[in-house]
Amino acid sequence: MSLQTDTQSIQAIINALYEAISHKPRKLPDWQRMKPLFIDGARIIPPSLEGGPPQVMTFEEFVERVSESVHKAGEADRGFHERELTNHTEVFGNVAHVWSTYESRYTAEDPEPFSRGINSFQLLYHSGRWWVVTILWDVERPDNAIPERYLP
Repeated sequence: MSLQTDTQSIQAIINALYEAISHKPRKLPDWQRMKPLFIDGARIIPPSLEGGPPQVMTFEEFVERVSESVHKAGEADRGFHERELTNHTEVFGNVAHVWSTYESRYTAEDPEPFSRGINSFQLLYHSGRWWVVTILWDVERPDNAIPERYLP
């Protein structure tokens, strides 16, 4: 896809993010496709599952963290495929908030996901296109079930 296509609508930029982060074993996500989706100063905030403070990252810090993880022994043989199950989008003027329920598998063909959760995307419409400002997410776990209203 082209940058213009990826940023023309809210759903297009969400789709581009899921497609770009997904990758085959021994490959990296499509960082070249993903980087121009983010506005300068954008933040990516993964869940803190150990109870510590959240790690607020720049796009470059996120790339470094994921790239290191992909090259770890044992993990290089696994791919990563994430897809959206459903979303709830609210827009006010040039600001959009998307609650995007997702599932993660090692390959698209895996019978069951190894993880599910909700991505919170904050987007901005500026200069004729949509930009990612923040991605914040949490994962489903026994003490943190996805609410019914966020499931398909």
